Amino acid sequence: MRCLRHIARIKWQDKIPNTEVLKRRKISGIEAFIIRAQVHWVSHVRRISGFHQKATFYAELPSGIRPNCRPLLHFKGILKDNLLLTGTDPTTWQDLADNRSKWQKACITGVLHFEVVRITTAVEKRR
Repeated sequence: MRCLRHIARIKWQDKIPNTEVLKRRKISGIEAFIIRAQVHWVSHVRRISGFHQKATFYAELPSGIRPNCRPLLHFKGILKDNLLLTGTDPTTWQDLADNRSKWQKACITGVLHFEVVRITTAVEKRR
């Protein structure tokens, strides 16, 4: 965000919130960018016919740090959380991903929905 403020010539003394900076530059937030990339990539993995690629997709991460008494995270579980954030039904995403045009429309509208909700929550929190 600091680099974007520098490019836009907005100083921190102006007290302009990050949501306004993104709106002025016509850019979505980093969370929306990551979710968009994830759902775009997962549609490619869904259409792959090889077993090894899908086995990697559904497998556990071999290492990592997690809080005590928490289950290990799977990529599929994080994808489910992100699909819920975008308003996509996590039980039917695989059927939807098989149809490329419907999946692209669902991804675009879902990420826009996520971005609108994120901005409105940030504005309400700021009040």
